[in-house]
Amino acid sequence: MFAYYGDGDLEVRNNLQAVEVLKDETFGFMCGNTSDRRCYGFTVDVYKAEEADGNFSFWITAEDEERIG
Repeated sequence: MFAYYGDGDLEVRNNLQAVEVLKDETFGFMCGNTSDRRCYGFTVDVYKAEEADGNFSFWITAEDEERIG
């Protein structure tokens, strides 16, 4: 099962046809205010999939999405 965030909504698909896998990609995000900022980082495998319209989208497994929170 794969998870994707698009336009603020979580979309989940089964049996996604991946055309490329980007192993151990590192991402991060920062949150907080000027007096208390925190940076969180995580490493996941990213699955690049070709959609029916010829565009590409990028997915992670549902397990990784749950681990990240």
